[in-house]
Amino acid sequence: IFFRAMSDTGISGQTIILGLGGLFAAAYVLSELNYRRQSTLPCREAVRKLRKDPKKDGATIEQGLTSLARLMDDDRNGDLGAKALIIDNALGCIVEIIAAKNCLDTYSKGVISMALKLVHKCSDEAAGRTKAAYAGIVPALLRLLADMSHIRKDTPADNKLMEDIASALAAVATVDSKKVILEGDIPEGSEAAIRLLRSNNLKKILDMVSYDARSTTYMQCLTKCFANISQLEEGVTRMRDAGAIAAMLPLLQKPVLDVKENALFVIRNLVKRDAKARTEFFDADAAQVLAPFLAPQHQKHVKIMEHTLHIFGDLLFRGKPAETQKFEDNMKELNMFEILAACMGKDLPRATRDLTEEVIRIALDANKKDGKEHELDDKPWIKDPLKEHAIAISKRKKADQEEQRRRVQEAQKQEQMMQMMAMQQMMGGGEPGMEEMMSMMGGMGGMGYGDM
Repeated sequence: IFFRAMSDTGISGQTIILGLGGLFAAAYVLSELNYRRQSTLPCREAVRKLRKDPKKDGATIEQGLTSLARLMDDDRNGDLGAKALIIDNALGCIVEIIAAKNCLDTYSKGVISMALKLVHKCSDEAAGRTKAAYAGIVPALLRLLADMSHIRKDTPADNKLMEDIASALAAVATVDSKKVILEGDIPEGSEAAIRLLRSNNLKKILDMVSYDARSTTYMQCLTKCFANISQLEEGVTRMRDAGAIAAMLPLLQKPVLDVKENALFVIRNLVKRDAKARTEFFDADAAQVLAPFLAPQHQKHVKIMEHTLHIFGDLLFRGKPAETQKFEDNMKELNMFEILAACMGKDLPRATRDLTEEVIRIALDANKKDGKEHELDDKPWIKDPLKEHAIAISKRKKADQEEQRRRVQEAQKQEQMMQMMAMQQMMGGGEPGMEEMMSMMGGMGGMGYGDM
């Protein structure tokens, strides 16, 4: 009736349909805009509170931060996009609070800690680290760290705030190691790390972590900062010039595993890429420094072993002849080749044992004379331990081969099942004779993939 009535007015059916389509499209757009407006309303309201004059309405600013924290907590799975919303609309305001002059006098420690924690959470995303970096988070955190160092008292509140500052700095200075393929690579989200390594206060921060041991979390976070920036080519040079090797050595004696791991990672990156850093580490009696990290209490800590073995390999492979010769002699005196050979036969992760074997191979090739290839007989200090542990090493290698074979077979069986299911769907599963054919294929080893 509607279309007949409209046609009587001289309007064609096609025009009517197009008009209705446009009407529905406009309604959808308006509905979507209204939904977005409603969904962003809590964030916009919180941002409005953050922009209040802190001297007049500090409580309102605290309410705004609390609202943002609640938004993020309510969206732990990220389904609502709260973190992206806060990064886009509120992170700049949060950084302004931390960067404010006389921040410690203007805001309560609770407000500052809440702002720092929000920065930390937003730094999980590369976009958050980038946004915070351009908003000036690094100089703000460094100034706050320096101010707190001067006025800090050994109270729980002050120690907690120092930890929150260091934690935010470590989070925002994160470098995605998976995206550092070549030495000159600078992954997205590394802008804050670049600003940190270019800071004039880098040496002061290194000195700060060397003597300040009142808080384990504080030390973990600051050493994590150094571990992050040491992955960047420019970071290696600047940290070496700032005295990173000397600053990391005392940290290797700390009882906290995370601190040791971070310090070893810094040393690993520096000795791999910088000749001056290698020489400095050689001069610090490198073999004596590294020896404790091959002890049984550290062998189960994969990262500590990995960093230690990489350092051994780089020192033996990249050092100057005189340096590597002295280093190898020290390794002999400390019975380290015996420890390395024993590790190859122990119940350690396969990657650790493979890396240990690689270090022994590098040691065998080190300090060649006249280009002559070394053989085991030329270095009895390597040959004898390998011979002593040969049975254990052989058993471990056979176990590795069996495990590899089992994994290959499992992968093949999964592939066979996928092929059978695909064939069953193509041929119409459940038809007469189909089950018999599938059983026969299974007995024949599937689609040509028998056990190896």
